[in-house]
Amino acid sequence: MIDYSELATTIGRNLRMRRREVFPRDTQIDMAARLGVSIATYSRMERGDARVSFRHYLTAADILGCRKDFGELFTHPDRREDLIDSLLREYGESL
Repeated sequence: MIDYSELATTIGRNLRMRRREVFPRDTQIDMAARLGVSIATYSRMERGDARVSFRHYLTAADILGCRKDFGELFTHPDRREDLIDSLLREYGESL
């Protein structure tokens, strides 16, 4: 079973770092606009709020150029594939 709260916190932290690398001048407001979500939603994403739709995290990964290797947003390289496989099995085509 995946601990979604821990996973969201990890992804949120890495999402913030990746945004700062890819778009160094962007604020959360800019990224929210790129993503098509409210500023409050994007802020919650970077804080790792597990209630935010996982689809938004995947869209952010697309924008930040790391969808192919979505595991970049995870900090445990040895567990990346297991986490991704579990998420894909659970969410299937809804992602």
